[in-house]
Amino acid sequence: MVQMVNAAFTGGGVTTVGLLGALSKVKMEFKGYSGASIGGLNAICLAAEKTPEEVRDFLADNVEEFCKAVKGNFSIQKKVDEFLNYQLFSDLPKECLVSITPLRPNFPNLITRENSEGLTCGKVAALTATLPGLFLPGFVKLNGKRSLVLDGGITFNPPLTVSGVNVLFTFEREGKKPSNMPWEVRKREQEEQADHIVKIYTQYGTLGKREDVLAVYEEGKETAKILR
Repeated sequence: MVQMVNAAFTGGGVTTVGLLGALSKVKMEFKGYSGASIGGLNAICLAAEKTPEEVRDFLADNVEEFCKAVKGNFSIQKKVDEFLNYQLFSDLPKECLVSITPLRPNFPNLITRENSEGLTCGKVAALTATLPGLFLPGFVKLNGKRSLVLDGGITFNPPLTVSGVNVLFTFEREGKKPSNMPWEVRKREQEEQADHIVKIYTQYGTLGKREDVLAVYEEGKETAKILR
């Protein structure tokens, strides 16, 4: 039996576009995608069978809108829905897992094709990219329950499939020492559970402009290393 190969993307704002650059160099066929925050947006668009270059250009055209406080989250939903023709998350042609951080106990921290209950791809992308301090919490109904949610990168970054092979796409900022913040420690622990790791090395931060998106994509292609 052939195992499903899943590409998992960590979150990291503009930096995450570099993971698309790395993906464009990895000659593998992926049957599923997963991600947190903007990594989740990557996963959604790729599961809708957009190419890495198409996702890069979409982000470059909209990054400044997406980085606006409060308004950016609404722009993500609107623009992703337009980009993917208002496709329902449940109708994505490939498997997709996107993480969220619910503010209600015993609430799902993954949105799947099975539990998305009529959510559009744009709505799911906006929910996983609800960066605290920049956007207001999102609101979603899953499995008959409702909850406010925050960015998926806080607690489940990156989400990995339970079965199959997980190829993780992640990054390291040049010159930055590893952080001991709880979500960063949790991220490193989760990364170690991946079957294979592709890491890029970058100079970019979380927010940026069009030229940053294009530059970090090329940086991802140039610096990507398969660590295992």
